[in-house]
Amino acid sequence: MVYNYIGSSGIEERLARYTYSNGELGSPVTLLEGIDGAGNHNGSRLVIDAEQKLYMTTGDAANTSQSQDINLLNGKVLKL
Repeated sequence: MVYNYIGSSGIEERLARYTYSNGELGSPVTLLEGIDGAGNHNGSRLVIDAEQKLYMTTGDAANTSQSQDINLLNGKVLKL
C-alpha cells in the first residue's frame, strides 16, 4: 500500500506491506518512506509483474527537476 502522511518536511509518501486477516489490515512493515510529496503531482501506482517483481511510480511533487535527479526518488519508476 502507498499512502501520504505528514512527515518532518511536510507531505511525504510511504510504501508499506500489511497483512490481511479476518477482514482487517494489520502488522504494517514500512518498505520505503520519506519520498517528497506536495499538494499535487504526488500520485503513485503499484504493479506486480509476472515474475512477482513490484514496481512503484512516484510523482515529482510539483517540481519537475526532481525527475531528472538520479539521487531523488521523485518522478521515477522504481523496481523493488
